[in-house]
Amino acid sequence: MKFLEKRDDHFDFCKSMIVLGMINAHIFLSFYIHFFSLTYRIINLSAFVFLSGLTSTVLSNYGRTSLLRTITRAGKLIGIFAISNLILLLLSRTRYEHLFSESGLQTLLSLFLGTKQAFVALDVLVPIAFTMLLSIFFVYRLIWYLNIAYTCACFLILYAIESYSLMDFYTIKLIFIGQIGSALGNWFIRLDWGDIAYKYFRPLPLLGLFIIISCYFLFVPLHYRNDVPFSYALLPTVLSLFFLYLFSSVFRLSSFPIVRLLNRTLAKNMLFAYIFHIIINQLLLFILKQYRYPLFPTIILSLLLIFITISACFLVNYLTEKYPIFKLLYGLIFK
Repeated sequence: MKFLEKRDDHFDFCKSMIVLGMINAHIFLSFYIHFFSLTYRIINLSAFVFLSGLTSTVLSNYGRTSLLRTITRAGKLIGIFAISNLILLLLSRTRYEHLFSESGLQTLLSLFLGTKQAFVALDVLVPIAFTMLLSIFFVYRLIWYLNIAYTCACFLILYAIESYSLMDFYTIKLIFIGQIGSALGNWFIRLDWGDIAYKYFRPLPLLGLFIIISCYFLFVPLHYRNDVPFSYALLPTVLSLFFLYLFSSVFRLSSFPIVRLLNRTLAKNMLFAYIFHIIINQLLLFILKQYRYPLFPTIILSLLLIFITISACFLVNYLTEKYPIFKLLYGLIFK
C-alpha cells in the first residue's frame, strides 16, 4: 500500500504527538517559573508545517484534493487567523499597543510575515495556508530531479536567511519548511512505509532510540539556553517524525486504546485541537499568573489542558456523527 493511500493510523499517531507537544510547549512557555527554551516550540511548529506540506502534495498526487478545495481551505486558515487575532486585540490592550505602534502597512506585514509573533496568536496558520497553495500550484508537478533541486534550494535559502541574518520573517522561514515537506511528499508516495518498518527495523533498537529521543526532548527545553534556528531544528524534526511512524508501525501502537483515543480525537481534529488549546491557554492566562509555577504544577496544568482538548475533540466527534447540521458547520470551518 502506498503512503497515505488511505487513512494511516501510524501517520495519525505522528499528528497526535505534535498536538500533545504543542499543548505542552504552550503551557510551559506561559506558566513555568524557570527558563524554558523556545526550541521545543520551534520543533513542534516545524513538524506541523512540514506535515501539512507533505500531506498536501501526497493528496494532490492521488487526486484527492482539487485546486478549488485547496484555495478555499487556505482562505479559511487565513480567515481564522485574522478573525481570532482581531478578537484578541479587542481583549488585550498590550497586544493592540505593540502591533499598532507602526504604520498600517508595517502592522499588516508584521502580522503576516511574523516579525511580531510574540503578540500574534495562531501564527502557524499563515505558513500552512501558503504551503498548501504552493504545493498544489507548483510542487506536486515537479519531476524527480527538479524535486531534489527544489528541496535543496529551500533548505539552503532557509539556512542562509538564518546564518547571515538576511531577514527575521518567522512566516517565511516556516513556508520554506513547508515546501521541503511538500517536495519530500513526491518521494514518500513511492514507498510502502509500513512494509519498510516491518522488514528493516527491529523493536529493541527502536526502543533504545525512543529513550534517547525522549531524553533529548526532556533536556533541551529546560537546559539549552540558546534557541535553535529553524534550519538546525529541521533535521531532528523530520527524523523524529520518521521515528514516530516506524515506532508506531513496529510496535503496532494503533492497537493500544490510548493511542486509538488520541488518533480519533487529536489527529482527526488536528486544526480544531490546535485552535481550541490556544484559546483555553489564553483563558488560563487571564485567570492564573504568568511564569509563576514550578515544574510539578506546570505539568499538572499541561495534563489538564490535554484532557480538556481531548474531551472537546471527543464532543466534536459525537456532535458531527449525531447532528448533520453540526457536521456541516464544522466542515465549513475546519475541513
